[in-house]
Amino acid sequence: KEVVHNGVHEEDPKTMLQNYLQKEESILPEYRVEKVCGEEHAREYHIAVYSREKKIGMGVGSSIKEAEKAAAKDAL
Repeated sequence: KEVVHNGVHEEDPKTMLQNYLQKEESILPEYRVEKVCGEEHAREYHIAVYSREKKIGMGVGSSIKEAEKAAAKDAL
């Protein structure tokens, strides 16, 4: 999946990580919620991304999707 940012086409970090792991290791990344903080209206999600049971990245965000994206970017 590509996104356009300031007129430049970029691949989403989750897509980039998935493509890399499929090519190099023939596996998919696994995202796990490590911690949820904050009140219901202001949640903060801490997500880890794993490859073969090894943690390869961490991300934090106000939504699970945002935290997964940050974790994928960290892993790259």
